[in-house]
Amino acid sequence: MGASSSLTGRFSNLNLRMSPVFHFTDFFQTRRAFFPARRHLMVVRFFVGFAVATLLWVSPAAATPQWGGKVVGIRLESDAHMSIERFDQLIVQKIGEPLDRSRISVSLKNLYATGRFLELRADTQAKGTGVEVVFVGKAQYFVGVVSVEGAPRPLNSESLATGARLRLGQPLTDEDLTKARQHLAATLAEEGYYEARITQTVRKDPDTQEAAIQFSIVAGRPAVLSGVEIQGHSIVSPQRLIDIARWRPGKQMTSSRLERGLIRIHQFYLKQKRLQAYTNVQQRLYDHARHSEKLVLQVEAGPLVKLRIVGAKVSSDNLKRLLPMFAEGVTDDFAVQQGRRNLEDYFERLGYFSAKAPAERHVNPVTQEIDITYNVTLGPAGQFDGFEFKGNKELTDDELTPLLTIRTKDYPFIWRGTFSHALLAHDVTTLTAYYLAQGFPDAKVTPHLDDNFDNQPNHLFITFEIKEGARTYVGQLKLHGVDFEMEKNITPTLVTKPGQPFSPTRAQANQESILGYLRDHGYSQATASWKALPASPTHDVDLNYDIHPGPQERIQRVLLMGNEHTRAGIVQRNVLLKVGAPLDQSDIYDSQRNLYDLGVFNQVQIGPQDPQSPETQKTVLVKMEEARRWTVGYGGGIEFQRLGGNQPQGQFKASPRLSLDLSRLNVGGRAQTFTLRGQFSNLETSAGTSYLIPHLPARPDLGLRLTGLFDRSRDVQTFSAERSEASVGVEKHYGPSALLLLRYTYRNVLVDVSTLHISPNQIPLFSRPARIGMLGASYINDRRDNPADATKGSYTLADAGISVDKLGSQANFLRFSAQNSTYYQIGPHLTFARNTRIGIESPFGALRQIIIPATATQPRQVIFTHDIPLPERFFMGGSESDRGFSINQAGPRDPLTGFPVGGNALFLNSLELRVRLEENRLGFVLFHDFGNVYSSVRKMRLLKVRQNSPTDLDYTTHAIGFGVRYMTPLGPLRFDVGYNLNPPRYQVQIPGGLGVSQLSNIQFFLGVGQTF
Repeated sequence: MGASSSLTGRFSNLNLRMSPVFHFTDFFQTRRAFFPARRHLMVVRFFVGFAVATLLWVSPAAATPQWGGKVVGIRLESDAHMSIERFDQLIVQKIGEPLDRSRISVSLKNLYATGRFLELRADTQAKGTGVEVVFVGKAQYFVGVVSVEGAPRPLNSESLATGARLRLGQPLTDEDLTKARQHLAATLAEEGYYEARITQTVRKDPDTQEAAIQFSIVAGRPAVLSGVEIQGHSIVSPQRLIDIARWRPGKQMTSSRLERGLIRIHQFYLKQKRLQAYTNVQQRLYDHARHSEKLVLQVEAGPLVKLRIVGAKVSSDNLKRLLPMFAEGVTDDFAVQQGRRNLEDYFERLGYFSAKAPAERHVNPVTQEIDITYNVTLGPAGQFDGFEFKGNKELTDDELTPLLTIRTKDYPFIWRGTFSHALLAHDVTTLTAYYLAQGFPDAKVTPHLDDNFDNQPNHLFITFEIKEGARTYVGQLKLHGVDFEMEKNITPTLVTKPGQPFSPTRAQANQESILGYLRDHGYSQATASWKALPASPTHDVDLNYDIHPGPQERIQRVLLMGNEHTRAGIVQRNVLLKVGAPLDQSDIYDSQRNLYDLGVFNQVQIGPQDPQSPETQKTVLVKMEEARRWTVGYGGGIEFQRLGGNQPQGQFKASPRLSLDLSRLNVGGRAQTFTLRGQFSNLETSAGTSYLIPHLPARPDLGLRLTGLFDRSRDVQTFSAERSEASVGVEKHYGPSALLLLRYTYRNVLVDVSTLHISPNQIPLFSRPARIGMLGASYINDRRDNPADATKGSYTLADAGISVDKLGSQANFLRFSAQNSTYYQIGPHLTFARNTRIGIESPFGALRQIIIPATATQPRQVIFTHDIPLPERFFMGGSESDRGFSINQAGPRDPLTGFPVGGNALFLNSLELRVRLEENRLGFVLFHDFGNVYSSVRKMRLLKVRQNSPTDLDYTTHAIGFGVRYMTPLGPLRFDVGYNLNPPRYQVQIPGGLGVSQLSNIQFFLGVGQTF
């Protein structure tokens, strides 16, 4: 004989059967909403159950109820592995106490409210002299890893899994799965797969209550386009629009192809001056029998819009940017007047401070054509000479000036200054808001314009007259709702403290700091509000913060999901969330960043399981999507410039280039990377390998890199060389942009004697193999917005090394090189870029001994020299360095052959003005490069621009030039023409003696990517 109580779905039935005929129904509201129809059913069941229970209660045949019997045990039975101890605080019916109807009911409510159960009931059974209570439940499972197999082109599994819209940690229901399949079906239909079959497999983990969901797709044959029906008023023939959209019958209509076609139609109407043109997909009608679809479009060409600018010239690109008709497709009075304001602001920024652009709008009642004319009156060109502040006492000019957007004529690269009334209004608002934020509630900023500054007409000067008013300060600051210990911890995080300036902005910032502290300590439901008391006569304002922390959430366990190949220990070292600690939001973000930094995950999601649950002991889910472990990269290109030949300055040639990279990510599941790479061209053939350990176990901020390289290069016309190199380096990361690298490099360079183009008496010296053992360090700081094509930011590289015999080197010398690049975005289409490089090498220590074996014509020789080996010297010139020279042609040259021999010092400064057009697809560059390679740092003469003689090559050359850039998926395609203003003359042996030649003034370069 037993008893049961059940809480199912949206309501509960408490059935404690103390006899075969006794029933009692207990109705209560649960935390889950239910539909009205089910609510009526519940009401009916309640009253029927209550009536039956009443009749059976008084039935003479009923046995005496055992309410009040001693509870000797409480158990939990579920299809998930849940322990009763986990819910001890929620079960108010305790062992050793009498069995109580209301306590059982409350216990059921509490357990159900945790969100861990779909169905729940309580059974009782006799046990010895008492009663045992058994809570029997059907577990609620939650969304874990969602995967998709069988994704057809052009879709991929990852995007489809995201498109299923199953949020990590949410309770999983059959309704959610149905909607997920519908979302997937809709996505597949957009790509033409109308008959796709979607099934799902749900693997439930009873230990974690997580459900891994895998959707399997059988896409079937995609539909092809059978035709396009154009509805509405398209002006042109439907076939013309279909041709413009490039929709071909018999082709699969993917979402991207459809979108591109709609854009082409829109651009067509824009060129036809129909700015209000409207195109919309009405239907995609699928024909099951023919596996085809018909596209139905609603097209409204709209009226012809004639736009004219009278009195001034504005480029078409600027018109599209300034006039809202192009972007928004509307020509009402509001859009016309907005265009007027934009035009006036545009001309004012060009220096026409009195420019006016009144607009006239006419609609032809017959043709409905719209005629919009802007009659521009520029007025005289002026100059913005400057501004000043008056009346500011508490805040200095240096503090206020950076807030302004207007710029004086002496600002870098601005010739007339930048001013407009719109900018001035913006600056007045900014200054006023800044004063308010600094505690001046009555501050007022009034600009006064002087357009005849220093008695010069059209020279503009602005005076900002500032009335600061009294400054208010924070008096007392009280935190209500927290204990002393928490208040002591929150106070240091506050932005504004007693005695500091008061403003609503600063008070709001304090509120955000309080909430941030609470969220980082597990109080995700915390609320905080503030109230400022009226200011005292001494201008002090008391602040009161009313804080409600709510329950503190702690981490009960951390579940790792999706790391199929990555070792759990690697993930755990990078996850900052620890069992028993408060659920810290900052730790969640930092853990996510750490895992992304490993470079082996495409996606990382971290969040609590069932975040809406009132449970304070949270299960945190770490879901990872691993990247492909094998990646293959290949590429090709061509380099056109003066390359190798029998002439000292090279000959114009084209060098094809092929490259292949093979990478293995996540080697051994340790987030380590192994890479093989090769390159083949007329200039260089190389093969290399590297092994990267990005994070050492004991020091996650340190990484280890092992590299090997074999290279055969003839990019210096003087010689060809084979280089074998191995290195080991330790990397220290300082945030996302800074890196310090310590390394040891050992290389052996063998010069091909048959390719040496130098004096015969120097061949034995330069032809010797050079073994170099170098200990070096590099510091890199990269703050560019886009390393491939930067528009702002900076890049800094500093490298130092020492080569000494104790490190296995045959030559003792020091090397230092540095590079710094900065980028300034002057306007939306203009960037100024600068790059400076410097390099210094210096031998030291004892002379290097070179033994030249005896030959048939020459005895054995021993030579002692301080010269740095030829392959270790600095060479410069080419498309990515000094464009006044062809590749590696700068610097000292052999006095007989005229071929370059490199130097021990280098300097280069490059300036570029980059102009971007056609939505940044096309660009132009003006550049100036100056510098050279010098024999030594002592002979480096940066201001010397003339040669004393053909053998004097230690001077600075200047080159100017012009370049074109065209954006491609691989980066900007670059073509540069450089003109060397003072190319070097050099000595060369000719029949009958020595002659003098001169390098060409003009150099051509073709490559990919910006120069720097």
